[in-house]
Amino acid sequence: MKASDNEFPSVLFDEQASDVTTPGTGLWRAYFKSDGLYTRDDAGTVTGPLGAGAAPSYSTYVPELTAATTNPTLGTASIAEGRYVQDGDHVFGDLIIKFGTSGVAAGSGNYRVSLPVAARESAAGNYLGYARGSGFIYDDSASAYRGVIVTRISDTLADILVIDGSTKINNASPWTWAANDALVLHFDYEAA
Repeated sequence: MKASDNEFPSVLFDEQASDVTTPGTGLWRAYFKSDGLYTRDDAGTVTGPLGAGAAPSYSTYVPELTAATTNPTLGTASIAEGRYVQDGDHVFGDLIIKFGTSGVAAGSGNYRVSLPVAARESAAGNYLGYARGSGFIYDDSASAYRGVIVTRISDTLADILVIDGSTKINNASPWTWAANDALVLHFDYEAA
């Protein structure tokens, strides 16, 4: 190989059987090019760029805002939009929920948002790879923003906490939810 091949730097590997004490029959080379990592075996077959498969594309879903006791009513001209990507067992995405301009009711109890794909649960009933995320909430009447974090409470729902980590978002906290108030979140977690 020469420098004009644009295949430097490269690393030469000795092919091994599953028992590393028994040498294999050939050699293969791994090298970087401007578009990624390639391999070439002793027969000259090139594979690559490695990991260059099609990137996962976003899917859309309609997130639901529910409450522990009585669900809120988002009202006229409300928005509930979400998108997510599932790459193997990893799910990540974002959502916006905005109360409408009229016909809004705050409901009662701690607010929760629906997840697009069921989360993994252990045999003991614990949720592994807890949903995590961050975002903000917006109070239109006061033009106030608050940072929030996301935690999972079941395989399909996530709680939202004010950034202090102890105040759960509910119908009256950190304010009474009303027209044009909004919730914007990013989340990631391990799928079932």
